[in-house]
Amino acid sequence: MPHFAVDDLLGNQGRRSEGTIMLGIYVRCSSRRLCPCLLQHPVGGPAIPSAMKRRVIVKRIYSSLLCLLLVMVGLGLMTAPAHAQGYHFAFKFGGLVNGQLYNPAGVAVDSSGNVIVVDTENYRIQVFDSQGNFLRTFGYRGYDDGEFFSPLGVAVSASGNIVVADTFNARIQVFDSQGNFLSMFGSQGSGDGQFNTPSGVAVSASGNIVVADTFNSRIQVFDSQGNFLSMFGSKGSGDGQFNFPTGVAVDSSGNTLVADRFNHRIQVFDSQGNFVRTFGSQGGGDGQFDTPSAVALSSFGNIVVADSYNARIQVFDSQGKGQLSPHVRRLRQRRRTVDLSSWCGCGPLRQHCCRRYQ
Repeated sequence: MPHFAVDDLLGNQGRRSEGTIMLGIYVRCSSRRLCPCLLQHPVGGPAIPSAMKRRVIVKRIYSSLLCLLLVMVGLGLMTAPAHAQGYHFAFKFGGLVNGQLYNPAGVAVDSSGNVIVVDTENYRIQVFDSQGNFLRTFGYRGYDDGEFFSPLGVAVSASGNIVVADTFNARIQVFDSQGNFLSMFGSQGSGDGQFNTPSGVAVSASGNIVVADTFNSRIQVFDSQGNFLSMFGSKGSGDGQFNFPTGVAVDSSGNTLVADRFNHRIQVFDSQGNFVRTFGSQGGGDGQFDTPSAVALSSFGNIVVADSYNARIQVFDSQGKGQLSPHVRRLRQRRRTVDLSSWCGCGPLRQHCCRRYQ
């Protein structure tokens, strides 16, 4: 089974912590320092009056994510120290040609092991085999069917269809496994079936499409044809309320897990959208979060959370109780920091990658 690593690249004056997390999954890694303009953005996420300001803030937030983690169901959960083995880059990065990435923001794996990457600032989806060899690409910047404007999320259905959160076109697009356009749904707004910067997407075992409608502070659910089924959530900090929901995942029982980013917690809802439980609070201790960006599930039902501004991954059991193995603890306690100046930085030289350890 292949093993993949997490590159913690949040701030720290251009340094990173680095370690191998052998989850058998892919993670999106951002090699960009936290920009001063983001530091000035209040954690509360105030209302943004214009689409342009909204787009800038969302892009800055996603550029600063450590690991936008989308789990691949059916793979195991193991850990190992960072320094255990050498690595090579699974993908090329930092460019415009096929096989290169520019600010990738989402990733999924299909049943054949192919890796589907949201190449956000190249406005396209790229597909690689399990060894990182380029297979194909589809999409480019635009507003028509099959075109994208800063997509952020991707998921794969049981039938192999690729579902993309076309974030700044305020819609969801669906493609077959070869990248041929099939359908789309959604428009800008706050009504049922409308979106305001949808950023996360997941597909349930029954084929329903679950969307994190981020700036509308809610989760919407659609059938496989894109017909609106239900929604839940509102702006706030109470149970069942959200403040900038970004990542979503659906477990084998149909429960929806939501990374409630600025409320610093994970919320769990049943298949009908009823609130079940929440776990996490703001802080740096075990089981605490600082702006968690994504949530994922292992084949054993463990919950994996990208704890963004704490620069770490946390693992919990299915009830949200901490089940960190000694290896994960060792990884956090012994994480190394290295100078990034030799290979990436802010601005036009920033580079983004998935790293693969063997």
